[in-house]
Formats: sequence, structure tokens, C-alpha cells
Amino acid sequence: MSPAHRAPSAVEAARRRRAMRPLIPLLIVLVVGSVIAYREVPWVQRQAQHLLNPAQARAVEACEVAALKLASAPDFARIVKPGRVHVTQRGFYIERIVLGQMAQQGGEQRSFVDCYADLDGNVVNVGVPARRGTTSPAEKR
Repeated sequence: MSPAHRAPSAVEAARRRRAMRPLIPLLIVLVVGSVIAYREVPWVQRQAQHLLNPAQARAVEACEVAALKLASAPDFARIVKPGRVHVTQRGFYIERIVLGQMAQQGGEQRSFVDCYADLDGNVVNVGVPARRGTTSPAEKR
């Protein structure tokens, strides 16, 4: 057998493990940092969503734009918190997008917006949900 094709000896294997040992804490820090960034930084969440599920990302973006248009002063509105995404048979339901907008007396007024979008990212329906425990006029009849 030629020296290039022989199995590594125990000494060589131990040397390789020792060479990798300083990288283990760095890898742990990178993994923990990535998880924290994904959970806390919206930009990281969006980039991951664009890579993993582009159709869902298009639907979320379209619904956020539609939610901003519902504001009384859209130029002074923002998405405080993106909603939770649920998959439907023909698209997505984005629940409880938190919309922050300029209040009449100053400060920020927050409201919730629900939205349905198809697989192409077209908004099908957007609106402010009824408060929990209340009934719509149609249900009162």
C-alpha cells in the first residue's frame, strides 16, 4: 500500500481532533447567535423566509403593504410586528399584523390587521378584525 492510501494512525487522528478543538466554541457561538438573530431581527427573518418559502414571503409583503394603506395617515404608519402566517388551501392567512400609526393627540395608536393572500402574493382580503367577544351585525339578527 502506498503512504497516500493508508488509514490515518491514532496519533494523526488525535492531532486532527486537537486542531478542531479551538473551533468548537466558535461554532457554538455562531449557532446561538444565528438563532437569536433569527428570533429578534426582522431583517434576518425576512431573508430566511425569502430563501425557504418565497411564496409566503410575497404574501406577507403584500399584506403588510395593504395594512399600511388602511392607516388614516399611511405616510406615518409602520408595521410594529408581522403577523402569524397560516397556510390555506389556495394561499395564506396572515393573522394579527400589528399596525402602528400616528394618533390624533400624538403618540402612536396600534391596531390589528388580518389579511388573506393567494400563492402569487396578491391580496384577496384585508381588514381590521372584530374584537373578541363581540358579534358582527350579521350575527345579531
